[in-house]
Amino acid sequence: MARAGGGRAGADCLHHRRGAGGAPAFFRAYLYSYIFWFGISGGALIWQMIHNRTGGRLCMMTRQVSESASLTMPLMVILMIPIFCGIPHLLIWAQPH
Repeated sequence: MARAGGGRAGADCLHHRRGAGGAPAFFRAYLYSYIFWFGISGGALIWQMIHNRTGGRLCMMTRQVSESASLTMPLMVILMIPIFCGIPHLLIWAQPH
């Protein structure tokens, strides 16, 4: 039942409604949110790489947090698919003539 509800919610989000701004508004909001969450995940990955490279003991307290946050990178790659699908709505020069 939860999968059916999630599928319905996804279909409602992707459905182009005139009152809600349509597809361009959806893809702009999605891109903005994606950049925010990718920044957290990517920043944690960079922080972890710097920590591992320098071998410092100062950041041992934040190591588990940065490792956990950087493990979301495969999910971020999957969540990039709607951005590729929405490029014509995001970029004016990518619209077909």
